[in-house]
Amino acid sequence: MILPLLGFDKAIPIDIIANKSGLSTSDLAPLLLELELIEKVAIVAGGYIRLE
Repeated sequence: MILPLLGFDKAIPIDIIANKSGLSTSDLAPLLLELELIEKVAIVAGGYIRLE
């Protein structure tokens, strides 16, 4: 699961998330988009943050 890799207060770049998850950025991007669409994550300056 990707959500535990994300923080609530510090943006994490997609390459760091990919490294920690073992997924490529091309595999990770659609998963992050899906989470963004259901408002679980947000993209901000510097990367992604967890919303809930």
